[in-house]
Amino acid sequence: MKVTYAKGSVSPEDIVKYLNLTNQFIDVSMEVVVRKHLVAHAKDMGITVTDEELQEFADKYRRKNFLWHAGHTDDFLKGAGLSREDFLEFCLSSLLYERAKDKVADRQTVEKYFNEDKNKYHLVVLSQLVVGSEEEARSIRERIGSDPGDFHSMARKYANDAQAKFSGGYVGVRTPEAFPASIAAKLRTSKKGEILGPFGEDGSYYLYLVEDVIPPDLDNELVEATVKEEIFDDWKMDLVGGSISVTK
Repeated sequence: MKVTYAKGSVSPEDIVKYLNLTNQFIDVSMEVVVRKHLVAHAKDMGITVTDEELQEFADKYRRKNFLWHAGHTDDFLKGAGLSREDFLEFCLSSLLYERAKDKVADRQTVEKYFNEDKNKYHLVVLSQLVVGSEEEARSIRERIGSDPGDFHSMARKYANDAQAKFSGGYVGVRTPEAFPASIAAKLRTSKKGEILGPFGEDGSYYLYLVEDVIPPDLDNELVEATVKEEIFDDWKMDLVGGSISVTK
């Protein structure tokens, strides 16, 4: 397989190099390894998928990607250098992936993880605004005042990232532990509607708007989903022996 364009082509090795240098390789490889393992060993784990479920997933995928007819799907696969068998394996591995997550992270295991450190699952819903200087960040914060709507307007105008400009800075649900210690400490005690920062990290300056605060409660779907993901991530790391590497 190779990727071609009007004036040449790039090899799979070129793509792997890029993924490695942009810190995407491990995540992508992990997903591929886990999916391949599940296709090969699903029965050993007691996980099954019916033909009806496989067909339903394939139909949803086609609708999501505007592949309204069989000919559209065939053209899409041909353009991607894929076969119908590749597509069916993707559909199967996607279903098995979710079934494996439910099996590995069952309710009893979720409750055990959660009760070991409930405060770890304190969640915040955030928007952020990133600029290149502390002076600019402080100036923007003063202009925002305490109005969350102003925060989003400022993000659309001043953020140094195109996606942030489009989304108004919205980044979604996060755990404080995902941030450097100085920021995490502020997030743990933050309140809905509060604006935090600026915080300097690696030459950029961050302002955060706390859109919402979600207390650690397993009855909350977001908290439960966060615990399940952590359990499944641990299982995946065990599966690959703790690391993935590239050899020539």
